[in-house]
Amino acid sequence: MPCIAPVLDRIMRREGGWSDHPDDRGGQTNYGVTLWTLRTVEPDATEEDLRALSQDEAKQILHRIYWMEAKFDRLTVAPQVAELLLDTAVHSGAPNATKMLQRALGIKADGLIGPVTAAAAFEVPQNQLMAELVSERMAFLFRLVAMDPSQGSFALGWSNRLREFVSAIPEVSS
Repeated sequence: MPCIAPVLDRIMRREGGWSDHPDDRGGQTNYGVTLWTLRTVEPDATEEDLRALSQDEAKQILHRIYWMEAKFDRLTVAPQVAELLLDTAVHSGAPNATKMLQRALGIKADGLIGPVTAAAAFEVPQNQLMAELVSERMAFLFRLVAMDPSQGSFALGWSNRLREFVSAIPEVSS
């Protein structure tokens, strides 16, 4: 991915600023950064630290945790696929995003980016990968609601978020 900054801006727009919804399984969040995620960078971080998080700090954390540490930088994929992967990682966790990618590729879903995943992602037509990955993410989110009906309050927002990616499928070069 040539420039990740605009992608991070779009993810932060989708995530919004401070949130503390009682049904959100991620808990308190600011610009897509949960308190748990902040504590992986700053172990003693508090709710006040999370509330005070700047957009620039959030971008650095999202890039580090959900792009570099997830090893998505090792993939040669279309920019739209890369954005979908990063958005999925921020929203549902990097291991879940990786497993969705691997299922979309039809390979063993071990949650780790390695040479098999990288080769498979490079070889598949990117518009097909984008469509399969959107489908995997939808299925994942529907399973969340089925397992915990309280998550249904987020379903419309999740659908709107995915609509952006569905509309991008025709633009993806194969």
